Amino acid sequence: MIADARMMQVGESAVLIEVDGLPAVMDLAVRLRQWVNTSPLASDGVLGLVPAARTVMVRYDPALLSPRDIARVVDGRDSATSTNGVPAHVPGRDVTIPVVYDGEDVDAVARLWGVSEQAVVDWHMAGPWTAAFCGFAPGFAYLARVGGDAGNHGRDVPRLPTPRTRVPGGAVGLAGRFSGVYPRESSGGWRLIGRTDVVMWDESRDSPALVRAGDRVFFTPARESVRVPSHVDEPHAVDSHEAASDDGRSHAERTCATESSADRCDAGGSRRRGLIVEMTGMAALFEDDGRSAGDMGVADSGALDPVAFHTANELVGNDPGAAAIEITAGGARVKALGDVVVAVAGAPIPISIVSENGMAIPVLDQRPVLLLDGERMVLGHPARGWRDYLAIQGGFRVDSVLGSASRDTMSGIGPRPLARGDLAEAADGNHATVGKPLGWGVSSDGDASDDGNTSDGDAPETLDVILGPRDDWFLPDSVADFLSSVWTVTARSNRVGLRLADGPALRRTVGQEIASEATVPGAIEVPSDGMPVVFLRDQPVTGGYPVVAVLSTESLRRAGQLPVGARVSFRPVGTRSDADGRRNGDGCIDDSERGGLA
Repeated sequence: MIADARMMQVGESAVLIEVDGLPAVMDLAVRLRQWVNTSPLASDGVLGLVPAARTVMVRYDPALLSPRDIARVVDGRDSATSTNGVPAHVPGRDVTIPVVYDGEDVDAVARLWGVSEQAVVDWHMAGPWTAAFCGFAPGFAYLARVGGDAGNHGRDVPRLPTPRTRVPGGAVGLAGRFSGVYPRESSGGWRLIGRTDVVMWDESRDSPALVRAGDRVFFTPARESVRVPSHVDEPHAVDSHEAASDDGRSHAERTCATESSADRCDAGGSRRRGLIVEMTGMAALFEDDGRSAGDMGVADSGALDPVAFHTANELVGNDPGAAAIEITAGGARVKALGDVVVAVAGAPIPISIVSENGMAIPVLDQRPVLLLDGERMVLGHPARGWRDYLAIQGGFRVDSVLGSASRDTMSGIGPRPLARGDLAEAADGNHATVGKPLGWGVSSDGDASDDGNTSDGDAPETLDVILGPRDDWFLPDSVADFLSSVWTVTARSNRVGLRLADGPALRRTVGQEIASEATVPGAIEVPSDGMPVVFLRDQPVTGGYPVVAVLSTESLRRAGQLPVGARVSFRPVGTRSDADGRRNGDGCIDDSERGGLA
């Protein structure tokens, strides 16, 4: 049994289990992984496990599991066993990382501890380190020493007062009682003690992350090798895909401009079809239903309006989950390379088909459209709402990362954003017959679909929330203010989250900062300034501010359609449940306290 565990509901389909420290987190994570690996129901029903500093988040399918099932595992009354009744064992892998110990902060750490620089190096190599959890960036594991000399000579290592703007990939650092290896160039405030040439994140591998939660890491001394640049202002290389030609056009644009419409072939001799991007608007990204890789520090990502995304695909006869182009705020234009069938669904938006002789034909609803070679589709700006989805019959030819073609703007993984001159190539995949035209605001299943209509400036968009898991960190009056106020979506919003303003700053009852813990899409985090941030589907896997509430699944979809300037209010639904004083006689969460979940 895990002593003093507290289990809190997180939205409609997750629980956050808080324990008394990192060793208990790691024990609980092993127990939960054993359960998932040995129980068919848990294997299907648990959608993700994300350990953090003091918590483990369990995301689950409410159709298969309930908080009661998870509570039984936490309490030790439903242990994972193999088929012969022997307790399961889920060993992590052993990973060895050679390090050149020449980091610019080795001397500062040595002075902090009152030891020599060599003593710091020897301590770091003494190992093993255990990957307690992942976050911050894809492939970044928080490595902990559990037992033995786990206390960093009795002193935590403080982060830099001002983070470096640029830390090179491969840098090895210390912060608090953790060590970690930066998987790529980024900003960061950890104390740097060395560098490695080992690639921590490689999307070409079956498992891109070299280190995952539960693995054991051994640091060894490395011979001097190709040095990872340590200068914080070293310019980064330009992605070759993003580099334009001398005349400002991409390779795809120049190739398509010089080929005849009857002879546009790839290297294998097959005719190429697709859409040449002439204008992207605010953003044009490939998205699908997303991925699940929180244990590698990667967010779900995926289409912000899944209903509109599925509708666009179904209109052209595709599988609903085929990758499509998510267009933000309109203003896009594409040109057909070959004859293609396309459809746009989502926010109501003016659409015109422009022939090569300049004749424009409007498209007045959501419908499949035959776009002839050389014709253009021009998208204006949404009358209401914010995002549209452009699908092509047969799907787009686009690479996947961790089983998804979605662009994750937080982590920087997945297909890069589309740019002028790119060819979004058709994949010629299997497809059915096209769907029937639909009015704007109607989904492929015939239901009305709220597209975030706040254009009249009077009635705010009301989003449903489940309070918690950290609403008790706020004054009761501030929770009431959060629910009674009308907030405004600011221009600092993006796919990661909606930053809100114009409401009262939410005040806390708890002064200290929260230890990093997992977040979910729809979590409403409140930074120190008291202004809420509504996370969307590119949210950070772990966060360091308390979450006052979580959007319902349907409200998360509608939040993805809210434009800058939209006015928002929140409505509580269900009942907040946790394990503090809410256990029934056998220690389980009572069904009446499950937040209205099935």
